[in-house]
Amino acid sequence: MPEPATEAQPQPQGQSQSESQSKRTKRFRAAKACRRCNEKRVKCDAIERGIPCTRCEQGKRNDCALIQSRRGIYQRKKNQNNSQTKTSGSEKEGDKEVVPRTSSPPSQGAAASHDNTTVHVQTQDQEENMNSSRNSPNHLSEDEMHSFDALEQAPPSTALTTPASHGIASPGSGDTEMSNSSYREISWTTMFDHFLEGRKHGEAVIDKCSITYLGESFPLSIVLKDLRDGGKQKLHYPGPPCPENDASTDTSQRSRPEHMLPEDIAALEAKGTFEAPEKSVLDALVSVFLDRVFPLYPIVNRHEFQQQHLMNKIPWILLHAMCFISATYCPLSILHRAGFSSRKQARFLFYRKSKALFDNGYEVNKLVVLQSVIFLTFWGGGPNNYWNFYSWIGTGVTIAETLGIHRSMATTNMKPQDRSLLKRIWWILIIRDTSCAALVGRPFRINLEQCDTDPLTAEDFEHDGNSPDFMSNPQRPSFANYQIQMSKLSLVLREIVNSRFSPQKPNTTSAVLHESLSGWRAQLPHNLRWSDNSTGMNIFSSTLAILYNHHLILTHLNRSQDGTSINSDDISQTAAQRISTMACKIVTKSDVLLMPHELFHGIFLAEVVFYTQMKSAQNMVREFSRAALNNCQMVLHESRESWDPSPWVMQLFDNLLRGAPDAENADMESPTGMAEYAMGATPGFLGAEEANFGYDPWQTHPMLSNLFEMPFDPALMGDGSMFPNLINFPSVGVLQ
Repeated sequence: MPEPATEAQPQPQGQSQSESQSKRTKRFRAAKACRRCNEKRVKCDAIERGIPCTRCEQGKRNDCALIQSRRGIYQRKKNQNNSQTKTSGSEKEGDKEVVPRTSSPPSQGAAASHDNTTVHVQTQDQEENMNSSRNSPNHLSEDEMHSFDALEQAPPSTALTTPASHGIASPGSGDTEMSNSSYREISWTTMFDHFLEGRKHGEAVIDKCSITYLGESFPLSIVLKDLRDGGKQKLHYPGPPCPENDASTDTSQRSRPEHMLPEDIAALEAKGTFEAPEKSVLDALVSVFLDRVFPLYPIVNRHEFQQQHLMNKIPWILLHAMCFISATYCPLSILHRAGFSSRKQARFLFYRKSKALFDNGYEVNKLVVLQSVIFLTFWGGGPNNYWNFYSWIGTGVTIAETLGIHRSMATTNMKPQDRSLLKRIWWILIIRDTSCAALVGRPFRINLEQCDTDPLTAEDFEHDGNSPDFMSNPQRPSFANYQIQMSKLSLVLREIVNSRFSPQKPNTTSAVLHESLSGWRAQLPHNLRWSDNSTGMNIFSSTLAILYNHHLILTHLNRSQDGTSINSDDISQTAAQRISTMACKIVTKSDVLLMPHELFHGIFLAEVVFYTQMKSAQNMVREFSRAALNNCQMVLHESRESWDPSPWVMQLFDNLLRGAPDAENADMESPTGMAEYAMGATPGFLGAEEANFGYDPWQTHPMLSNLFEMPFDPALMGDGSMFPNLINFPSVGVLQ
């Protein structure tokens, strides 16, 4: 027999249907649950009872721990079902009760309202849990990392809470509480809808963080080809609004980005990505960045960065990338104060944190990601690693081209300081791409034939150069001219590499390339000029001088006579000697940590010249070449923890010069051998520190390892010792 129909409950008189529905759906939910109960989707009494909860106690579980509840702290789409009635406190979504949050981050201990329709109250337990997770020490194994002394104040991340009007689209279906994908992005439809809507309202100022770039061959660009600026087709348009932080909300009051799944956040927390050095150490690293790194690589708005630091709002990925590059240039005393035993250890920790945030797509601000990636190009990696300076440069180029900064923005409606910042970023990418590709003999990642970014000018540095804190910096008078001249010199280097080493070599003689270099040197401003015998050069003129001679060597090394009066061998040898002399002066002045890394490329190439000269039949030439090569090895020894290729370059030449009868003593006489024995390591093998850090040097590569085990060549020994005392060779110009 069919069961009788259940009699409907009578509705009280004067009560609306929506009020009745609200009462029926209202139910109590615990503020937080332990991880085990949360995974099993069962009720947990850990808040009322304490840890362990009843279920964990009955199951004899010792790992009962509260998790951070995400309920009510991430953005919710508006309910698209108009037939449902929304209440003032909650709304029904499927079978789940969802507490909508406001478009602004919640304030501490208070309710944040939105249109008087939704209310979100952050519980005290939630806030305490968030604060404790940010201030907890970084739990790492003793062999791998030394934890910081104390983490008094964690720096903020960029708030990624996006209002529903921004059109966040999920790859999954429906407005479920959590998408199956951990990465939710603005859809192409939303982006183009925003673009067409903005076109109706006329020209708008373009935000440097959100640019829609439409190349000429893009069909939509062809449709809109009637939009022109100054006779040129318009390429840059305002993009969808970039998520911004609430200026009144500090780090501890902000929620995690809504596009991240809880398990991804947990993985990032386990890697310590939401932890930073204590305030005094962080202030010191920021100071090093502004004083030493910014004049060499000005890829941030100086004043804006300072304000972010003062308000504790530097995005997490940029903060760790900044700490990574600062740890490369800072005095060791700062890193020791932070609890690190070596520079390599500090650099690896900050690199790992920044890369983890990059891999998980935590940051959605493309400009912030681009700035961070450029800093990560100073991670050397190894031939067995996919991620090294070359791959980071390629990633940076991809992001930059997405923003369209490889094209001219001269007529773009943008703040002048923002336009100048994007120009500086692009040209520094060109400099890094050119120098690093030439160093390892790989193709350039930037195709300049498809780029028309305007050249750098002094005006591009005025906004940052006039910052009050920068006025007393000794690098200020020359840093703008240095960037301009480096950008020009990088174009000359590209021409040299393409003419000499490209499969489709253009018919360019060494005389023409030499003339290009001479023309570049002749137009240098007064504060960057140098003479070949000068001793009082600043770091910028020293760098340009070494790179100029590096380019001369590339132009003439192993070059057959092409019918001109230029003697290529003499030019290469003289340029290498000048590099050795200037590089040693840098060491004697203790300026290694102040120099751009492109300088060390010249030292590497000079060593190649000296090695070839050591095969000369003349004893004097062989002895002088050994002394000069030893000078270069000494410079690389000083930079062994800051410039990643230094260790394998030193070991390469040590093995080329090592004597078979007394190899152990030869190791001890070389800078590399002394460093390895001083650290208790066996030359040619990985130490415990390198193994724990995941360090993969070039020496371990199966195809390249034979280069580091070269047979001994008696012709290189000459009549003198392997590494004679530098004081016996005053002509080198180091100890005069």
